[in-house]
Amino acid sequence: MSFTLGAAAGALMLAAAWFFRNAHQAVHVHVLDAPMLLAADGMDKNLHLLPKGTTLYYDQGFPEGVERYRVYVNLDHNILKLKQLDDPTRITPIRAQAIEAHELKRALRDYPLTKSELQAILKSDRMTRDEIKAVFDEFLRNRP
Repeated sequence: MSFTLGAAAGALMLAAAWFFRNAHQAVHVHVLDAPMLLAADGMDKNLHLLPKGTTLYYDQGFPEGVERYRVYVNLDHNILKLKQLDDPTRITPIRAQAIEAHELKRALRDYPLTKSELQAILKSDRMTRDEIKAVFDEFLRNRP
């Protein structure tokens, strides 16, 4: 009986140690200072942006140089039908990338960018002054 109690106490101590170790691990995050373009198979028809200020929670890095982040979304009063994944290691991520000149042309035309989003994109140093000038020249030429 004392062996059983000792084993149970040891298992409880191991479980508590595992819980507290995992609960106190550092969480690495990045807060977007400019919107990012979202892309996935079949999403090319419409423009989708991850907004400035979104917190990305680091998940893991891969040898090929890709890093995976998590984004948490609150759904108010929505009940989604959930299903269990057959293989939880099979994740189908979407891609996110900084907005470049050719995508900015499309964003100005098709997406309701706010003034602060546009300022953040332009300050992100992803485009040269000449590229920015060309984008705005084309945008102004094609306005009705």
